[in-house]
Amino acid sequence: LTEEDKKSAPFMFAKTFILDFIITFSVAILVNLIQPITILSALKISLLIGVGFVVAPFFGNFMYAKRSIKLFFIEAGYHVFCITISAIILTIWN
Repeated sequence: LTEEDKKSAPFMFAKTFILDFIITFSVAILVNLIQPITILSALKISLLIGVGFVVAPFFGNFMYAKRSIKLFFIEAGYHVFCITISAIILTIWN
């Protein structure tokens, strides 16, 4: 990392936090609208959201950029996992 990258890191972390908050807030709205009762229902909803809104666009981006399939699974998997955990927690919380 360059010195400039190191100086801008706190701002990048803040932006990442805001973006992750938006994702979690969106999942919360969907969970509230659908009102799943069981953890299995939350899992189905989160996988639908993850595959439909994360995996599909990510794969297109990775395909055209000719990036590694391993990197695709790491990045897309991270987001699907976080959405799944959020949906399960929000379902239990309701």
